[in-house]
Amino acid sequence: MHLNTPSVPHLTDPARTGLGDVALNYRYQLVNKEAVALSPRFSLLLPTGKSKRDLGRGSLGYQTNIPLSLELSDRWVTHWNLGATFTPHRKGPDGGKANTFDLNAGASIIYLLSENLNLMLETVWNSNQSVEENGNTDRTFFINPGVRYAIDSKSGLQIVPGLAFPIGLRPSRNEYGLFLYLSFEHPLFSQKESSTSEKKRDK
Repeated sequence: MHLNTPSVPHLTDPARTGLGDVALNYRYQLVNKEAVALSPRFSLLLPTGKSKRDLGRGSLGYQTNIPLSLELSDRWVTHWNLGATFTPHRKGPDGGKANTFDLNAGASIIYLLSENLNLMLETVWNSNQSVEENGNTDRTFFINPGVRYAIDSKSGLQIVPGLAFPIGLRPSRNEYGLFLYLSFEHPLFSQKESSTSEKKRDK
């Protein structure tokens, strides 16, 4: 089991700049075999971004994501993601409120230059409901070429900085961006503690 440190987004585009909604994440390592890994994640989205500036939801949100990783060879790995976000009483920039349900999906191919340095090519699709009288649903589709590097510490903490360049395809044609990523992960229980707990349960 793993607890991730919060995800803190900072949004920047021509129309808005500022802190988004902070996510508190919990991830459970359900499957971890030689070539297959499955780690469902549940997140609480805290309403830290200003909804009037379209930086946040203005209400507590609930998000789940199911990622699947498959090792194709010593150098190639593929990742698949499917997730959903539910936000009750979400606030719009005009002050309106509505319950919204968003979907996301993604797939990526990773090339391992080394154990810690990876090149990535990712595709991301999103379908997000807006808080409007006509109930619009905004759909986006991007490809993200990027790179990430893992820094491992003896304590079990892993720090992963990453960089990607989103390129919009239909319906997001002519949209571009820069995505910076920083993750801190540490096991909730050490292997030694987990083994001790298993022995106690067996007795």
